[in-house]
Amino acid sequence: FIFLIISSVSVNLFILITDNTNGLLPTIISRCQHIKFTPPMKIEIEQQLIERGEDPEKSRVLSYLINVNMESILSADHHELLEKRSNIFLVFQKLIRKRDIADVLLDLTHRSRSRDKFIRYFVELVNLMIILLRDLMVLKIDRDSTAIINIDYKKTLMDLAHQISIEKLLFLIKNMELLFRDISRNLNSKVLILEFIKNFTSPEEIHV
Repeated sequence: FIFLIISSVSVNLFILITDNTNGLLPTIISRCQHIKFTPPMKIEIEQQLIERGEDPEKSRVLSYLINVNMESILSADHHELLEKRSNIFLVFQKLIRKRDIADVLLDLTHRSRSRDKFIRYFVELVNLMIILLRDLMVLKIDRDSTAIINIDYKKTLMDLAHQISIEKLLFLIKNMELLFRDISRNLNSKVLILEFIKNFTSPEEIHV
């Protein structure tokens, strides 16, 4: 948003940047010129990574892990991103199999002691959960599909797909997206954690 104030003495220009207009007062929004910037498409990021010598399979995964600006392609630590994905995938397996849930809860509770660090991790966690759930949905529909994002995890994902219903997948995808909304509302960390765990441990949902 660009906010321009003109007086007899000087011209003041304020540039407001936000990814959530709901956080701004209506009186401010009404006085701004709105300029929307769209993030690069995943296929564009993937192509840039391939052109920079990254393995095509890894490029596809990284395009979903790298932040939404092209500059991050140069600055992001690809090894670190893949390591984070590996760690979160272990959490994902525990949740889908409903094993060692207490360990997941304790880890999230420990991380929540520092809210800023927790929120950064939680955003990464929920974002990757949505991608993994999407892969499970694809495999539930077509086990031979090559459209899954985490193709290197296909064998394990196939096993997980047998342990969850399509109804539950739809329920989880919808509620993971709602968690993003709750994060932007600055919801209490403990509430976020409990809601996150409850979504995976609750009985199968038929109506979504």
